[in-house]
Amino acid sequence: MKKIITLSINILFLASIADAQQPANPGFETWSVQTFYDEPTPYMSSNQWTFSFLPMGNVIKSTGSFHSTYAAQLTTVSSGTDTIMGGLFIGIPGQGGVKGGIPYTGQPDSITSYVRYNILTNDTAYMIVGFKKSGAIMTIASKYFVGTQSAYKRFSMPSNLPVSPAPDSIIVIITSSSLDGVKMPGSTLVIDSITFKGTNQGFPNPSFETWVTKTSEEPDNWTTINFAATTTLSATKSTSSHSGTYAIRIETIEAFGGDTLGLVTNGYFGNDGPEGGMKVNANPSKITGWYKYTAVGLDTAIAAAETFNNGVRLDSSLKKLPPTNTYTYFELPFTYNNFPYTDTLNIVFGSGNFADSTSYFGSGSVLYVDDIAVVYLPVGTADEPTIKSNSVFPNPFSDLAIFRFDNPNGLTHELLIYDILGNHVMKKENITTGSIVIQRNQLPAGIYQYSIVEKHSGKISASGKLVID
Repeated sequence: MKKIITLSINILFLASIADAQQPANPGFETWSVQTFYDEPTPYMSSNQWTFSFLPMGNVIKSTGSFHSTYAAQLTTVSSGTDTIMGGLFIGIPGQGGVKGGIPYTGQPDSITSYVRYNILTNDTAYMIVGFKKSGAIMTIASKYFVGTQSAYKRFSMPSNLPVSPAPDSIIVIITSSSLDGVKMPGSTLVIDSITFKGTNQGFPNPSFETWVTKTSEEPDNWTTINFAATTTLSATKSTSSHSGTYAIRIETIEAFGGDTLGLVTNGYFGNDGPEGGMKVNANPSKITGWYKYTAVGLDTAIAAAETFNNGVRLDSSLKKLPPTNTYTYFELPFTYNNFPYTDTLNIVFGSGNFADSTSYFGSGSVLYVDDIAVVYLPVGTADEPTIKSNSVFPNPFSDLAIFRFDNPNGLTHELLIYDILGNHVMKKENITTGSIVIQRNQLPAGIYQYSIVEKHSGKISASGKLVID
């Protein structure tokens, strides 16, 4: 009876491995409107930087206002090794400063506002107003804030404008931290009631009463960079499909902060790029799909993917996609075929060659992608360990088990045990003999896989199936 039960468990285990998933929404047929964050008009905000890890953003509508209903609250935040200041910008921030601006022809003699703040030690907050003429800066007015001011306080700064000529546009920068120096997470600035004095042409949205909610139609189960778009969305729904009704259209745009981007992933965007992905329970052989691509200059698109187990990368694949006017088939091959099995598959498509920082990529390149599929390796074909003389006794076991393997040179090994879903459930380190004793501890009855791995080379010295009854 025990042999029959064990055989049944083995069959169930293999069935679970064979039932490997396909990407959700592989043909980009379903889309939903997603709400990102609020921004005061006509500003852009640092919410476009922080949305991927802080959905509210770090610039928010505050009811703790000086005048009317709202004020703007800016907070410096951290994520991993990055520190991002709260920022409001009239104009488009990027490398070298803020470009563009909005039309303005008044000639104020000064600028006033009300602020309260808590700027941490060694940090500095700023408000900067630049007056422009024919695209060039005429003059700049600026004010900095340090320390703590718990109640609203009025400040004034001269505009420094000449009597003539009049400006034709303005740019504005308001931050909760230094632009170039130390930025301290937690530094906060709340600002309200900005006024141009000595002119009939007022400051735009002076009391931050008007806010807009940034939204976008997004492909279900995929993540785009539309949250960081300035004027043009990067990823949109297209009826120019390979099959079905829709495909995804990805355009390289100049995103907030001056980055040139056009990316889509089945995971999410973290500090170091695409992360996460779809859950799987087998090793993929390849990813297939169809694309067409219009390049700017010498640009190429990319398709890329990575496989992981328990957060550790197992394999990666990248393919450059050259221009083509008609839908063309592509494959992304993998080479990893071992245990532990892949538990996460991240897929990325880019409308430029963003994988190579020295390559050319330009705004305006457009990639269409459709009909994504994953082909998995046959079950039971994972690479065999290089050393065969190994055993587990007893197997099945209920209390303890002894693993024996060939280790004549006393190399340091690790024992790794995984459940049927590929989750890492037990680890023993610093094994220098040819035998290991383990106790059941809290492991439930079931079937497991084990690997005994030489620590420095990563070679598998023994592996197999382990049953707890």
